[in-house]
Amino acid sequence: MPEVQPAFGIEAPIAAIAFVALLMLIGYYSYRKRVGATVYDFFLASRLLGYVVLGLSLYAAQYSGNSFIGYAARAYRSGFVFLMYPTFMISILPVTIIIAARLIPISTSKGLTSPVDYIRARFGYESGRLLDAVVVLSLIFLVWGTFVQFFEQAIAMGYLGEVVSAGMFPYMYMVVVFVIGTIVFTVLGGFRGAALANAIMGTMMLVGLLGTLALISRDFGSVGELVPKLAKIKPSLIATPSSVTTIANWFSTIFLVCLGAPLYIHILQHIMATKDPATYRRTLLFTPYFYILTALSLILIGVCGAAVIPGLGTMESERIVPLLVVQAAPKDPLARGLGLLWMLAVLSATLSTAATTIIAISVTVIKEAYRAFKPRATEREVLLASRVVLTLLALLAIPIVIEPRATIWRWTEIKFEGLIQVLPAILLSLYIPWINAKGVLSGMVVGAVVALTLSLSGYTTVQGIHAGMIGLIVNIATCLAVSRATLRESEVSHARGLISLT
Repeated sequence: MPEVQPAFGIEAPIAAIAFVALLMLIGYYSYRKRVGATVYDFFLASRLLGYVVLGLSLYAAQYSGNSFIGYAARAYRSGFVFLMYPTFMISILPVTIIIAARLIPISTSKGLTSPVDYIRARFGYESGRLLDAVVVLSLIFLVWGTFVQFFEQAIAMGYLGEVVSAGMFPYMYMVVVFVIGTIVFTVLGGFRGAALANAIMGTMMLVGLLGTLALISRDFGSVGELVPKLAKIKPSLIATPSSVTTIANWFSTIFLVCLGAPLYIHILQHIMATKDPATYRRTLLFTPYFYILTALSLILIGVCGAAVIPGLGTMESERIVPLLVVQAAPKDPLARGLGLLWMLAVLSATLSTAATTIIAISVTVIKEAYRAFKPRATEREVLLASRVVLTLLALLAIPIVIEPRATIWRWTEIKFEGLIQVLPAILLSLYIPWINAKGVLSGMVVGAVVALTLSLSGYTTVQGIHAGMIGLIVNIATCLAVSRATLRESEVSHARGLISLT
């Protein structure tokens, strides 16, 4: 990795501390207003958030530190082939709307506060071990995907601090500070505090990203100037994909992400925190533009980085965006200002996602574990237990990310390959009343075994198709076949009664 000097002086830690202090005040405001005094409000903000706050909060939750750091790095390594990125980010929105159209009315009328609540309600005709098995396996996949999303933010923050400070703040130090800060910020405000802060951070992210692109273009040359340079250095990065395997991988990635991202616990929690589907649909008035503009900007930054700082290895390339900013920032006050704005944008992206993911995991785990052992627990006891679990889960991320063994993008693929196995239990069950618990359980088991077997055998992709996508196809086929073979009219009637609430 090239030698770097500290990009900023004392203004960087001052700006970061002031910004985080503002977010803490938002959390404290929620606390003082007694928002979060009940489980319902702590986890869903009493379904009183408007579409602007929800839209910006969802944007901030989807575009996180791993996007700003890891996805730009992927563009650095693969070039314009990564133009699938805007495609899969936009495709997330219609899938989310399809889920929201059915899940919001059901969760509102039944008072549900987590996706596992929905699974219990949907397959409530079963009792005992079968229902518990469906819930536990679904919970494993949901928590896996969301927890990986959380510790990806810790990795991104470690890279950011290490490069910007030229090693004065080591990677590990930044990870620990980030995790502790996330715990304090999240414990205070609950879901409402996180959502309000996310709205501010979403705005900061978009402004900071555009400022970074302007900074790079001004100091290193425009995209039109850098692409010809890149064509001489590494022509493969601007080549049109022609092989069947590459094209298959492109489509596999699009489906992997657009089907997986709406199943994050925190995204489902945003859906369930909406008072009605119309409010959720209004978020589409502006969010698609934010999604595609952010994705395109990150691709251009990564590709430009390959022309400006060529030759970085796989793990070194994870630092490409901070390296670009560090090189440009010392040039003049405007560049330093834009650099600081970018730093706060990444801080926003990272904290926003970390807060919502860790809240989502804690509510789901507590509702299924703590109340199972203590069903008569008071609201105060559940909230206290949730905060304890939240803290322990956040601290668990530290030993996992001490020495990253994979790129952020690879972690993204791994988390979605597990997360999508819960698709039949949530998305398909909202629209197909004859899907039953036996089918869902059988599908998840068989799909997970297929995906794991392929991955552990070295076949992370087969002709470009991800092992997890192959597992999902087998999962859905098994779910439908077993459900039809074990169909009972009473189960179908129960399901129709629930999903007809829409």
